[in-house]
Amino acid sequence: MGAYQGYQDIIRSLFGSEIAVVLSGRDGYKDSDGLLQRIVQYGEELSINVDLSIKEPNKENHYYKGFQYTVVTTINGQELPIGDGGFVDWTQQLLGNKRERLMISAIGLDRLIAQMPAVDVSAQDTPSSKQNG
Repeated sequence: MGAYQGYQDIIRSLFGSEIAVVLSGRDGYKDSDGLLQRIVQYGEELSINVDLSIKEPNKENHYYKGFQYTVVTTINGQELPIGDGGFVDWTQQLLGNKRERLMISAIGLDRLIAQMPAVDVSAQDTPSSKQNG
């Protein structure tokens, strides 16, 4: 959960908002529900400053195995899912070993950039504007 402190710091400094992590069970592991409960409990024990919640599973989503997490923030009154991740079975398939585990994660920078205030670059001094001036 340490990486989320970095995300939290960035979102807080740029937008003045917090992040939340929403967990959702997926097929592919024997005890997805127990795994989600243990993740939330572990977060509480560590006293992380991120809101962790569990939502109803989307069992039709077969991309992630066991669980998926979604990173959500609210910017300008709009709730935005800005990232997600979870376990995938790519290494299991590649290596032919069911004991392999791979967790992936991504943050959608495009969603964050779209929320940033516009900057007028035409008024800024650039090397090309000095040459043309």
